Amino acid sequence: MERKAETGTGSAPSPRYVAALAMSLAEAESREARLRLRAEEAEAQLQSVRQRLKSPRHRIADVVGNAIQRIPVLWPLLARVTEAALRREGRRRRPGV
Repeated sequence: MERKAETGTGSAPSPRYVAALAMSLAEAESREARLRLRAEEAEAQLQSVRQRLKSPRHRIADVVGNAIQRIPVLWPLLARVTEAALRREGRRRRPGV
C-alpha cells in the first residue's frame, strides 16, 4: 500500500490510497489504546502505593526506622544481632556439617 495519492480519472482518491490511510489510522488508534491501558495500570499502581504510604503500619515503621538510624549505638548493634541470627539459621539448616 502506498501513501501517495495516485492521480486517478476523477477527483476522488484511489482505493489503494484510502486503504493505506485507513490502515495507518487503525495502527495509530491501536497504539493509543495500548498507551492508555499502560497509563491506567500505572495510575492504579501509584494509587496502591499512596494507600500503603498512608497506612498506620508504614508510618510506624518509618518512625522506628528513622529512630534506629539516629541512635548511633543502636544501628551497629542491630546489624550484629541480625548477622548472628543469620549465622544461627545457617547452622540449623546444615545439620550434617
